[in-house]
Amino acid sequence: MSEVIATDPAAAFYKRLGWEAQGEVEELWPSDQRVRLRCHAAPAHGDRLV
Repeated sequence: MSEVIATDPAAAFYKRLGWEAQGEVEELWPSDQRVRLRCHAAPAHGDRLV
């Protein structure tokens, strides 16, 4: 499982590599900043692109 900031270009990178989006959560970071994170699950071992 991996989490990235939902607006970060890395979210698209995970999708291209076959990671499956599991949903989004909101976290409260230091200095009271609310950040939306997108959670991804790795593809099955045999499907992983390296």
